[in-house]
Amino acid sequence: KGEGITTSENAEAGEEEEAEEETPALTIPERMALTPWKKPIKPVYRTKSTFRPEELAKMKKDEMRIKRKILFDVDDTVLCSGGAHFAGCDRRYPHKTPYPGFFQFVKELHLGDCMGHMAALSARPGALEIDLAGKFRKIKEEHPALHAHPSLLLGEIGSGYTFVSNQGAPEGYRALAKTKLRRVREYIQIYPEYRFVFMGDNGQGDYWVAKEMCKEFRMF
Repeated sequence: KGEGITTSENAEAGEEEEAEEETPALTIPERMALTPWKKPIKPVYRTKSTFRPEELAKMKKDEMRIKRKILFDVDDTVLCSGGAHFAGCDRRYPHKTPYPGFFQFVKELHLGDCMGHMAALSARPGALEIDLAGKFRKIKEEHPALHAHPSLLLGEIGSGYTFVSNQGAPEGYRALAKTKLRRVREYIQIYPEYRFVFMGDNGQGDYWVAKEMCKEFRMF
């Protein structure tokens, strides 16, 4: 009243404010359509990036690749056992000799990724982890095709003892296979977004483990 505005005028102003509030906000394309310019203006969104164009292109290409983890047995798969009693039965190469072309094959499966997406699935118990890690360290020094150190998925003393005490009987192989399959399940829970490739031989339960993997997991 002090400003000389009547009550009816205040009511009309309030209705106009409410009407303005009810009007939905226009999107950018709708605003552009209402603008009386001859040519529509395309909005430009600028983002600062420290990556070079070739690096961004490589990152985009890597995202489209299949994420893949490679699991492999050690004895008679990576290294020839030389016919050692418990390690394996292959005598084509001297003991602990890497099979020709294996590391290059694994490198090709990485699709050019420099990261080490591989794990050695061994029946050796965890107490022998230092020995196996030392083997791969020496192999990497002698064979440049091994571009990264693999993770180690090791066995258990209990299953190892069962295998040794049964002197190669089926019960011993089943004990090793069950331990390996348990390690694979644990590993998959860490990387559920990956697909997996498993390589092994026909000893120490690898064949049974491979069949169970394909039955239980679709990513193999």
